[in-house]
Amino acid sequence: MSEREIEGFVDTIGKKSCDIDPIPASILKECKSALLPILTNIVNMSPQSASMPTAVKEAAIKPKLKKDNQDSEDYSNFRPISNLKVITKIIEKAVSCQLSDHVRDNDLEESFQSVYKHFHSAETALLRVQNDVLLEIDNQKCVVMLLWDMSAAFDTVDHDLLLEPMEKRYGVKGNVLKWFRSYLQDRKQFVTIDGNKSKTKELRYGVPQGSVLGPILYLFYTSPIRDIIRRHGLNCHLYADDIQLYLPFKPNPAEQPSSIAKIEACVSEIDSLMVCNQLKLNREKTELLILSARHRPPPLVEYVDVSGERIQPSPSARNIGVIFDVHMSLDKHITSTCKACFFHLRNISKIRDFLSLADTEKLPY
Repeated sequence: MSEREIEGFVDTIGKKSCDIDPIPASILKECKSALLPILTNIVNMSPQSASMPTAVKEAAIKPKLKKDNQDSEDYSNFRPISNLKVITKIIEKAVSCQLSDHVRDNDLEESFQSVYKHFHSAETALLRVQNDVLLEIDNQKCVVMLLWDMSAAFDTVDHDLLLEPMEKRYGVKGNVLKWFRSYLQDRKQFVTIDGNKSKTKELRYGVPQGSVLGPILYLFYTSPIRDIIRRHGLNCHLYADDIQLYLPFKPNPAEQPSSIAKIEACVSEIDSLMVCNQLKLNREKTELLILSARHRPPPLVEYVDVSGERIQPSPSARNIGVIFDVHMSLDKHITSTCKACFFHLRNISKIRDFLSLADTEKLPY
């Protein structure tokens, strides 16, 4: 890669440094013109030698609550964010850029995945699913939708099982495949809390959360799940580790049982694959919605069997931050949004006397 490309990567990195960084990020950014030849040489030599330097494979783990209002005494509420050295991020950005180009140029991108892709986001995922459902409802059909995600998805990735689809499905071979093997092997990490550091441990499974390559590698790892969904003829859309399965059916006693059975068969096969690949379904977050037109009587679906557990239909469920209700009216989402807005506006009103007009206008944004 050229010095100009590496300079672009340096510019995107924040000034906040990792605890194990030998050079603070702020100094590196200020002195980038002098350091660019060295950085460019390091970045280019790593893939060429099919080796990720051992010194940059260490991570400082800082546990972070998934949501601010969660119980800090429950360890499952924390996300293990990997803080990496600046040079690690630059190397990963360079490799990620070339890997993304390879996937895109060879038409290997997943059509129904809306994350880690150019011009895709949570909005595109939600719009696609909502549009599909509303079209089916307009065609006098109902839709059974299953929302689920993985538990500790990034932490259970088996490195050998990951490299197999990378080679066979995505055409990552030769020195590039060797580089990824080197990237995954011999990684070390420690936990740091309030300046206290734990013992350093080897990371034998998983990909680092907070890394540039981690999310992309996770998509590669879970690619067989999408094959199963297609084989069973279900509609799906994915956003990172959130999976939206949905299937339209005519609201009559003849078709409804077969549609439910089709979803159950698909989920059962996915669950078997997940067990083999050391992935785990987060059953607590699994939701079932039976979607239909408001003016039609809802179909009577008692439950869907998900890996031996009966999931009963819910009147509404949060899907990638948006509340879906059984009629896709978004009434509950609008009510929830207005409630949150009024809560924050009331809090702002309590400190309004201490703020200037300019500062007050900035707060809602």
